[in-house]
Amino acid sequence: MARANRSSGLFITVTFKVSVETEWGDVVTVTGNAPTLGSWKPEKGFKLETKPSNYPVWAGTVVLHSGTTLEYKYTILRAGEVIWENGPVNRSIKTGAEMIVVNDGWFNGIRVDVQTAPLPAQDALAAANTGQVEPKE
Repeated sequence: MARANRSSGLFITVTFKVSVETEWGDVVTVTGNAPTLGSWKPEKGFKLETKPSNYPVWAGTVVLHSGTTLEYKYTILRAGEVIWENGPVNRSIKTGAEMIVVNDGWFNGIRVDVQTAPLPAQDALAAANTGQVEPKE
């Protein structure tokens, strides 16, 4: 599988954050209309992670196509059961040429914030990936 070039303009990174009260063993996913999000199949959705220091915030960063409108919902996978967010309306974001951080607040809640940041320059990204640093003058 080819690696996505995150600064090519074809792909961007999206970080999803949501607060979810869970039980031991639960898995929180983002599922939606993109293959990377499982194409509306929660078991194939993008799995978020949490840590004791961050709980109940679950988060994860995924590479997605730029220039698309994503529709998605959060789900909890619990002992063979799928718990979907309530409501008839899907969450959505439009991807552009910037990295996106989406703070969706609480499971079944209202979005808190969306932040964007410019993509790093291709040369800076390549140097970071190879460990090479440009000489200072």
